[in-house]
Amino acid sequence: MNSTGNELYRVIFETTNSALAVLEDDLTLALVNPEFETLFGVPKAQTEGRRKLLDFVADIDRPRVAEYQQACLAGEGLAPQTYEAQMQDIAGNVRHVLISAARIDGASRSVISISDISGRKDVETRLAKSQVQLFQQHDKLNRLFQQVAAIKNEAERTMDCIGDWLVLLDDAGRIRRCNNAFREFIGRDFQELKGSPLADHLAELQIGLRLEGSQSLEVCHEVNGRWLALDTYPFIDEKGQVNGAVLTARDITETKQINNQLHEANQELENAYAELQATQSRVVQQEKLATIGQLAAGIAHEINNPMGFITSNLTTLQKYVERLTQVLKAQHSVIRENQVTAESRQMLEELESSSKLGFILEDVPALLEESLEGASRVAKIVQDFRTFSRVDSAEKTLADINHCLDSTINMVWNELKFKAELVKEYGEVSPVLCHPNRLNQVFMNLLVNAGQAIERKGTIRIRTWQEPGEVLVSVADTGCGIPPENLDRLFEPFFTTKEAGKGTGLGLSITCDIIKDHGGEITVASQPGEGTTFTIRLPVVQNPHQLA
Repeated sequence: MNSTGNELYRVIFETTNSALAVLEDDLTLALVNPEFETLFGVPKAQTEGRRKLLDFVADIDRPRVAEYQQACLAGEGLAPQTYEAQMQDIAGNVRHVLISAARIDGASRSVISISDISGRKDVETRLAKSQVQLFQQHDKLNRLFQQVAAIKNEAERTMDCIGDWLVLLDDAGRIRRCNNAFREFIGRDFQELKGSPLADHLAELQIGLRLEGSQSLEVCHEVNGRWLALDTYPFIDEKGQVNGAVLTARDITETKQINNQLHEANQELENAYAELQATQSRVVQQEKLATIGQLAAGIAHEINNPMGFITSNLTTLQKYVERLTQVLKAQHSVIRENQVTAESRQMLEELESSSKLGFILEDVPALLEESLEGASRVAKIVQDFRTFSRVDSAEKTLADINHCLDSTINMVWNELKFKAELVKEYGEVSPVLCHPNRLNQVFMNLLVNAGQAIERKGTIRIRTWQEPGEVLVSVADTGCGIPPENLDRLFEPFFTTKEAGKGTGLGLSITCDIIKDHGGEITVASQPGEGTTFTIRLPVVQNPHQLA
């Protein structure tokens, strides 16, 4: 073999992107290429003639690799053997590799090509659906190697062990050497391809590529829909001059398909998440309306009380007006007839006395004040009811937690006043950026639960205070308490200790979700027979003026 041929094979051996090695009959590494050094992290000087292939093979695969290599050396044919194994670099990092091994004709040596397939193994693990395709691809690769005819020399054997395209071109872009992968894709034998312009064959495949130094690009073969990653490198001859180029290409169709599948899966997840958010919003509103339904009788009672005395006061005022009308008509008659006599004056005085005019004039302001107060109370209940019932806007607003608590207490007061003494210990707290109606729902759930936990008479204590960066709210009751085995499940959806028909099991779950949505935290402490305390922590706005 002439020097140019040797240099050609050396360049191919040194520049291929697969790890290559020549093994002695005892599996000593006689020669390795730079890609082998890179893959395993050991310099050639410390590898060639010093280490064996099994030094880089994981313990579990060493017997099998030794058996394959010995079978390769003992075999009579030159057909390569391909198998997978686990190998490790100098740092102990284990890699999954594909090894193609073949005996060198007329020598007790073999050449191996090692391709790192760790990435493919990771993809197989993450996407089980692609496993069948990967096995099929592996099977095709094995069949490809089995069909390779006898190769005359070591360089051609090395090129044909590589599953990617490998094409050597002269300075005019004509094919000088090409491996079997390229020949099969083009569908022609080497004698037809040798000396022909590569651009002509790529044009037939509808692949546009201009050979201009080193470059990398991805192209789609329009005929069969396969994606290829093409790389070109300048070929440097023994004089150090550019004398052609090396083209490599690998099939990345499966990778593209996996990326598309991941994209579609991400889109499906985004759609499902959006639907889940919409469903959650509906469930929260339905739970709120269900709670309002449970309190409807109490709210009606709270409205009926002031309406009762307003109606009574209006009835009394009606009687007062009738009496005042009698007096006014009598006075008007006397004045109109201009008969102000002692008898008429006495008649008017007797009428005023019998009508209790003085009492009426004293009582009317009190009746009006009481009625206005009752109407104001009704208006406040109705306003709180409307505020609580409507759906929050998407934007959060600044709200006073103490005001939210008072509004909620006004809604549930009839549920509590006959069973518990309500103690309010409000501190001075900063405004909280929140959805006020959702926080009102949280407070209502906690207050109603506190009232239901008290069987006869007890105390519900509401505290608010501030710590650095947080506003805290606690709702404590002296009720029956919660058994320890139920505390961990308290915020699970649909978990309830109430009788059937008296609870959905969503109240505390929704409460927890609302607090988390506000960046806060809710905790519970309870002792059976002594009571329960829920504590809420909410972040405060550091600079409220920035939200203006």
